Amino acid sequence: MKTKIVATSLAVILIVTCLFTLSACGGSGLFDFIKNMTDNTQTDDDDNDDDNDDDNDDDNDGTVDLLAQSLSFAADSWEIINAVSLSGQAREYYSIGDEKEILVAAEPYIFRIIGFGHDDLAGGTGKAGITLDMTQCMNEIYKYNPTNTNAGGWKECHLRNTDLPYIFKLLPKDLQPIIKTVDKKTVKDGDSSEIEATADKLFLLSTREVLSSGGVVGEGSRYEFFVNGSAKKLRNGIAQSWFLRSPVVSSDSLYGISSSGSLSTNFMANQTNVYLSFAFCV
Repeated sequence: MKTKIVATSLAVILIVTCLFTLSACGGSGLFDFIKNMTDNTQTDDDDNDDDNDDDNDDDNDGTVDLLAQSLSFAADSWEIINAVSLSGQAREYYSIGDEKEILVAAEPYIFRIIGFGHDDLAGGTGKAGITLDMTQCMNEIYKYNPTNTNAGGWKECHLRNTDLPYIFKLLPKDLQPIIKTVDKKTVKDGDSSEIEATADKLFLLSTREVLSSGGVVGEGSRYEFFVNGSAKKLRNGIAQSWFLRSPVVSSDSLYGISSSGSLSTNFMANQTNVYLSFAFCV
């Protein structure tokens, strides 16, 4: 009770003192004080807004500067290509079929653009700006599985879980960080026509991503390049067969592309004369 009385008394004294000060200053002192405080607060807010605007301008200027440096897909650095892809304007800078040499373990291979905004980013966060595909088959032999089976399908195969992660580490260091993880849809395996999704950085193409027919509907859609472009690929200058990721339903076999560029339905998972050609998104 005594504490409340003391607090009230102090408040009354403070109010009387303020009124006395106002009287002595012609009544305007308090209002000038409040106005000055308000002006200072507004100035601080404006300064903060200007700082934020400057930060945003710096970010935008950085992207604009990189886009302005773009010469061609073949000549551009991966930093510039990434900026072009993220801008959502890749089609304005590059064209379907544009090619670029990439070293895989110091061995040169040619990759080409096969699609813009085609693949879904993992996690449902939008589309990958650019999809690239090898124009060749790799010289080294890789098998889909060590034995002749498509059990477990693309999701569980040796190529996806062991070989491609190893190859990823052989790609240029400035390329690796900008490769996007995308969702790929594939038949579960030879015992089921059920479609399942995987999140992949490097991947094989599916039957429906290359051809307008064959395989199972639901394994993605045809890339723009293959609407008019050939599916034939070379290895050391000679046309060779290459694996697709699609299992053949009711079979142990896999789909693939033959040396003539047409669909094959009877490749074995451990076949050594069918070669690896992979794709990825940036």
